[in-house]
Amino acid sequence: YNGAALCPTLILTKQTARLLEEGHDSLERELADKLRYTGTPIQWKKIKRPRTRDDLNRAAELTKCLYRAGVKLLLGTDTHNPYVLPGYATHQELELLVGHLGLTPYEALRTGTVDAAEFLGVNAGTIEPGQKANLVLVDKNPLDNLAVLEKTSDVFVRGRHFTRETLEKSLKVVS
Repeated sequence: YNGAALCPTLILTKQTARLLEEGHDSLERELADKLRYTGTPIQWKKIKRPRTRDDLNRAAELTKCLYRAGVKLLLGTDTHNPYVLPGYATHQELELLVGHLGLTPYEALRTGTVDAAEFLGVNAGTIEPGQKANLVLVDKNPLDNLAVLEKTSDVFVRGRHFTRETLEKSLKVVS
């Protein structure tokens, strides 16, 4: 496929399908507490063409076929679209890659690390000497369960270390 890559953003399709099924009020209630962590208010725009669960299943099937044929997948979420929250959507997209496409947790994590870096032509996405430290530490193995990524213990950004305590304090300042 000559270096082709696909960023499926299944979470966007899933959330718009939920919007049709559950309505704006239900999704807004669910996301209200999480919105405070974004740091900026979000005003949802109206969906012009909502998707359905069938659309999600078709998108997942097409993505799965392309992946099996050798097309590289890249992690993405199209945040700031209705009901797709920065940060949270990344976790949801990883779960969809595993649950709907059948990727292993390892393969799903590569879509946002090594594979994304290779596609962009940058030297990043791995943990090794000489790399800039942008990573999260978790208490359990995400290869066993991706949900552990939602409970980070430490974060390194450009080599700067943030403990869980520091992160919690900064969240309180934002909220």
